[in-house]
Amino acid sequence: RTADMNMIGGREEWIADYDVCFDANGVIQGLKYQFYIDAGCAENDTVGALFMGNAWADNAYFIPNYVADSIVCKTNTPSRTSMRAPGVVQTCLFMEMVLERVAAQLSLPLATVQQRNFISDGKSTINGQIITNCTLSDVWSKVLKRSRYQERVQRVASFNRENLWRKRGIAVCPVKYGMGWNGYNAGVMVGVRSTDGYVTVTHNGCEIGQGINTKVAQAVAMSLGISIDLVRIGRARTDGVVNGGTTGGSGTSEVVVKAALNACTKLNERLAPYRKNTVTTNPLSKKQGSTEDWVQLLQSLPCDVSLNVEGWYSPVQNPNGQMFQYFVYAACVTEVELNVLTGQVHVLASELVYDCGRSLNPAIDIGQIEGALVMGLGYFFQERVKYESGTGILQSIGTWEYKPPLAQDIPSVLNVTLIADAYNKDGILGSKAVGEPPYIVINSAFFALKMAVASARLDAGVGGYFDLPVPATIDVRYTACLVNPSRFVLPC
Repeated sequence: RTADMNMIGGREEWIADYDVCFDANGVIQGLKYQFYIDAGCAENDTVGALFMGNAWADNAYFIPNYVADSIVCKTNTPSRTSMRAPGVVQTCLFMEMVLERVAAQLSLPLATVQQRNFISDGKSTINGQIITNCTLSDVWSKVLKRSRYQERVQRVASFNRENLWRKRGIAVCPVKYGMGWNGYNAGVMVGVRSTDGYVTVTHNGCEIGQGINTKVAQAVAMSLGISIDLVRIGRARTDGVVNGGTTGGSGTSEVVVKAALNACTKLNERLAPYRKNTVTTNPLSKKQGSTEDWVQLLQSLPCDVSLNVEGWYSPVQNPNGQMFQYFVYAACVTEVELNVLTGQVHVLASELVYDCGRSLNPAIDIGQIEGALVMGLGYFFQERVKYESGTGILQSIGTWEYKPPLAQDIPSVLNVTLIADAYNKDGILGSKAVGEPPYIVINSAFFALKMAVASARLDAGVGGYFDLPVPATIDVRYTACLVNPSRFVLPC
């Protein structure tokens, strides 16, 4: 993997200059960005990150007047590679930084300015898409209530007044993440063994821990009205499903499930003349027939009824004709504690409320959300990529120099709530994606850290707004706290 680390540049670095216009209540009237993106020695995946970063840049907010320009920079470093929410994690962070600066300028709480700028039904995104079925206010109010946010803000303020070398911070951040299926290709092969009823499914998606195999198996079992114990998922391989699309962008699980349903629809149509109400043909029904009835049905079929079917799903554009088929909404409250003398940070708690539609599998989806949060903590706090000045040679090779989050970096309290009764009429089986959206909202940890650092700086006699680089590694945090040995004096 050392060779991989040397050749692959990972997530690209972004810099943003901005001009923002706002009223006395902190409501943004106009925003202008100039983005600079480090592509490394070749464009490669940076083109995709450039597109996504710009398309998602408004995050959860209504910006009535918006313009952005981007410059891709060629440098003497390895070319970049797409990484979870490429470009989006950076531009959504910039959006929160803009609001933070507005809040500081007006001496208003950041959460107040955020809420005053929320997008809602009937308003337009920066891409011109009119918002419908917006659940942003719902997830926001729920996360504030579940986390007891206002009460904890007061407790954090009290803690910081009483402690000099330990500081706490708390912040809440939302996300509006557009999801679409245009450009995806999904192929599925389904074969049923007539002797025992087992169903073999092969698809083009790669199982990389996101639970795509389980979701496909569930969809097949539900559509055929059989036990999931009868479904077997084969390895993804090009001699099994020759044609298919990529695995990425959070949408592969959805479109492959849709392709599997299409395959099962064909199979159910073939079986319909021979059924005796032993199993259901409604893919949304939870009715399940017995294994004995299923095997009896299969063994009663004439020899000319094929039990091998193909499912394909490839929308040329999103079915609703818009840039995004639907939006995912979520919000996260995070509280951290900072050791001012060492720069070490401990994430005390994260509380997240997520609109997952009607989850295809809550256990898998919550696991994906939790994983995205911890992965995001690595991005914001630890995973600095360092290159040698002049040569561009990677210096942070392997875990001796490159520090991903480990067990001790997981929040001590981590709660995830999926909102109920949130059927997504524009999704597959009413669901919504979970791969990338939760990565965005853990920027709440970054702004909680800034609150803690701000308190330390105030004790050092320096107030006002300040910039904090990302990732805010331990040395960055320590330096930002303005620790001076002359202050190491015991009180009289």
